[in-house]
Amino acid sequence: MAELREVLDADRSAVFDAVGHRRKHRDRMRRLAERHGAALTLVYLDVGPEGARSRRDANRVNPVRPNVSDAGFAWIAEEMEPP
Repeated sequence: MAELREVLDADRSAVFDAVGHRRKHRDRMRRLAERHGAALTLVYLDVGPEGARSRRDANRVNPVRPNVSDAGFAWIAEEMEPP
């Protein structure tokens, strides 16, 4: 988050790739963007539980994102608040 603030402080564009599974996290990003006069675009991938598991499992074979443990995956799925 500190790196994102630095980029926005420098008046540069940024892509922040995060789960954002709870409204409070997305609201925090909105406030940060507003403070910097930046436009915020939220991209929501509604892939469903099986699609999410498939993407996670593919990432375990060819890691392009940090791994999510089974417990972490279950917690995020349970706590998910769609936009």
